[in-house]
This record gives sequence, C-alpha cells and structure tokens, in this order.
Amino acid sequence: MKQLQALILAIAAAAGGWFARGTMLVPAPTGEHAAAPEGESKDEPGIKIDNGEIQLDPETAERLGIETLPVAALSWTSGVNAIGSVLDPAPLAALDGDIAAARSDLDAAQVELDRAEALFQNGENVPKKNVDTARAQLRAAQLKLQALLVRLPLEWGKLLETTDDTSRHALIERLVSRKAALIRIESVENSSLAAQATSAQLFAAGGSLSLERMVAAPSLNERTQAIAYLVLAVPKNSLLASGTPVTARLTGPGKAQSGVEVPASAVIRQGPQAWVYAETGPGSYRRTPILLTERTNSGWFLPEKESIKPGTKLVTTGAAALLSAELFAVGASEGEE
Repeated sequence: MKQLQALILAIAAAAGGWFARGTMLVPAPTGEHAAAPEGESKDEPGIKIDNGEIQLDPETAERLGIETLPVAALSWTSGVNAIGSVLDPAPLAALDGDIAAARSDLDAAQVELDRAEALFQNGENVPKKNVDTARAQLRAAQLKLQALLVRLPLEWGKLLETTDDTSRHALIERLVSRKAALIRIESVENSSLAAQATSAQLFAAGGSLSLERMVAAPSLNERTQAIAYLVLAVPKNSLLASGTPVTARLTGPGKAQSGVEVPASAVIRQGPQAWVYAETGPGSYRRTPILLTERTNSGWFLPEKESIKPGTKLVTTGAAALLSAELFAVGASEGEE
C-alpha cells in the first residue's frame, strides 16, 4: 500500500513539473505581434499622426499617388438649386407647322376674297353671296391663325411670345438638330431668391451648358408647385437628347461674395460630413471639414469666412487613400490603448 502511494506521488510531481516547464517556455510575441517599446511610434511605416496632421515620407506619398492643387479665388453670387430635363422639341415643331399651314390658308383666303370682290365690283356675273362666303372664309382663317399664335405663349411662355416666323423656324431647326436645348427647370425651394432669379448655371451628364435665354415657365408643376423656368441653352461638350436630366443653380441680382472654388476631386465624405486634406508642409496634410452648399462648374464654392483660403493646396488625388491611412492609424492606436 505504501509503495502504491509513493508511486502516485511521484507521477503527480512529474506532471506538475512538466506543466510548470511548459508555462515558462511559451515564447514571447515577436514580429508584428510584439508590443512596441515605450516611447516608440505605433503608426504604420511611412505614415505618422502628429497633433492632428498626417505626415508621409516621400516613398509613401508616391505610393498613395498624392497630388495637390492650389485653390483659386472666386467671386460668387448666392443662388438656389434647381432640377429639370431637356424638353422634346416635337410638340413645338408640330405647333409651328400648324401655324405655317394656317398662315398659308389665310393668304389663300385673302386672294380668293380679293378676286371675288373685284369680279363683283366690275359687274361680272358673280353673286354677292360669293363675296360674303369668301369674306367668311378669310375671317375663319384669321381666327384659326390667331388661336394658334395664342398657344405659343400659353405653352412656351415668353420664350417664343414675340418670335417672328423666320426666327422661330431657325430656333426649331437648332432644337431638332440638338445644336440647342430647351430645358424646363424647377427650384428645389420656393424662396424669394428663386422667384427673382435672372440667370442660371446649368449642368448635364455631358458637361456644362451655356445659357442663352431664360423666362418664367407658363405653368407650375401641379404636385410640387415649385417655381419653374424655361431655359434655352447651348451644349458645350455634347448633344443632349430629350429627357436628359439637368441640374441648375438659379442666381439673382444679389451682391457677389468672395471665396474659393474647391475642386470636386478634393472632396471626400465620411458619413454626412464632407472633408478636404490641406497641405500644411512638405509631406504633411490636415483634414478639414467643409460645408457643401454652392455648386460650381467644377467643384464647390466656399466663402472667405471658411478655413480654406486662396492658394491653399488641397489633395486632389489620393485623398481617399489618406483618409483610410489616417483612420487605420487612429484605430490601431485606440486598439492598443
């Protein structure tokens, strides 16, 4: 019995020694799992976060494709955003054709009346009834043409109200060949600025448009009741098909503001907030929040009260990579803490 107890104690002692030696021999973390010595940077190699600035060495900046562009000063008039689309010129062309036909009928009726009156006055064998019939036909032709001419301002507003036949034919030819575009735009808010707009900046998928004329639309959208305008514009870069969506910025006679134009390529978003990276020194960049309210031809307008000043170099290529690197570095630091 004593021998059996001694054997059990010997086995237990051996097992305890083996377990103790196994615990002590677990190797310390090495490589990427090793804890950084106290005081050593925990940032990703080539990237350092210092007092809110992200700093890159030249090799990392080249790898991320960082490119900057100085922002230009811009004088800007406040406006209201609007949306719309290119109208189909076919209804206008059809109305113009009806007007041309009615005018031709009127001319023919006038000729017939003149002939009947001349024959009657010269004692020819023409009854007075023929003269009365010709006069009635002329009056009917006049009324038909007048009704069609009234439709022009009712359907197309003052854009074509005073246009003569020759000018209208030329305009329709431009619209049908897509050398010009007729656009209906509606403001996104019914404000006094929208109601008093005198000009508009237009943008379409193919690029910007050059404004030629703008008049109040003859009717409102029954559903939205938004302030609307009819715009005659010239495409700068490509032809616009009917139905092409158009965005616009309505402007009035207000005083211009001073500020800068931020390129669209410099703007990045994180959640609802828009940001830009401004270069603060060689290889150093600071993320700055901006408020996007005024759209320009190639970016956004920021008033001079904002933190971005004329000449500030903004990251226009690689901004998203900078944001990813910054968030990764901050996340890694918080994880270690």
